[in-house]
Amino acid sequence: MERTRNRRGGGSQVEAGALAVLIVLGCQVLWLGVPVGMLWLLTRLTGDPAAILIAGLVAMPPALAGVAWMLAAADRRYLRLVGDRGGRRRGPLEVALPASITIGLVTALVWFAFFANHMPAGHEQLIP
Repeated sequence: MERTRNRRGGGSQVEAGALAVLIVLGCQVLWLGVPVGMLWLLTRLTGDPAAILIAGLVAMPPALAGVAWMLAAADRRYLRLVGDRGGRRRGPLEVALPASITIGLVTALVWFAFFANHMPAGHEQLIP
């Protein structure tokens, strides 16, 4: 019986580790992958900048909410696997989310400062 518990514990540790990695990567997808992917997709669907802006404003919040919901579910699963200890244990989402926001903001600023096509007369491109 104890071997079964040890095996189960070892398997849950592997699953918890995989969930932690998935949460860290998912946070990057939340702040970088979803916005860039959404803008890329919208530029392929239409060439009108106004349509891209409006469609982005409509489609981006549900896409971000969906990814955030999946991250929260993964974090809850992680806490169930490692033991919550009465709600005092912090999951990887509490650490990865602020770090990913910082990385996303720095990446956006670097892109805007060095890689965005700043052309005169307002001919900037969102994604080349």
